[in-house]
Amino acid sequence: MRTGDQTLIKELNKNIIMNLIRNQSPISRAQISVESGLNKATVSSIVDEFIQEGLVIELGPARSAIGRRPRMLGFNATAGYAIGVELGIEYVHVLTVDLAGRVVSSHESPLPTTDVRSVVAEIVACIKEEISNIPDSDLGIIGVGLGVPGLVDFSSGNVLYSPNLGWSDVPLRAYLEAHINLPIFIDNEANTGALAEQLFG
Repeated sequence: MRTGDQTLIKELNKNIIMNLIRNQSPISRAQISVESGLNKATVSSIVDEFIQEGLVIELGPARSAIGRRPRMLGFNATAGYAIGVELGIEYVHVLTVDLAGRVVSSHESPLPTTDVRSVVAEIVACIKEEISNIPDSDLGIIGVGLGVPGLVDFSSGNVLYSPNLGWSDVPLRAYLEAHINLPIFIDNEANTGALAEQLFG
């Protein structure tokens, strides 16, 4: 098997295992193996990686298991945080969530103008304010997601056309990355809203 194929398979396995831990914790390694269909060695190896990264914690042995009690695993939602930004025509709404999607803090600032430089400056200021309020964690801030009203090229982070903002061909991600040293993801607001509903209802 090629190295690229092995890497892809491992990432898929990691996603499967992480989703099980996040959605079903407390859960044991043996339960993960049964639920996922992956062998115990693969499960243990990936779980150990997650523990080292701080994403998973061992909660202790199960209370009612017969025989050797398995050690239960839990998802560490406060291992890191993400920042979400909603860009409206007259406002910027920014919030911080933990890895389970729970809101930690949020605030909203008015936009007196849709001038690109002014809007970028306000977004940067709002993000930095949220950063200053985030608790210490193993992973810190893992990234920033921004929803924009308009047509967006997700791969480049460019706003191709936003009639409401009066923008055309604005390299928004590049502008933000000049001030904020974090992974930044920009998409149309409808897409970001649909993704949030899919993940959290």
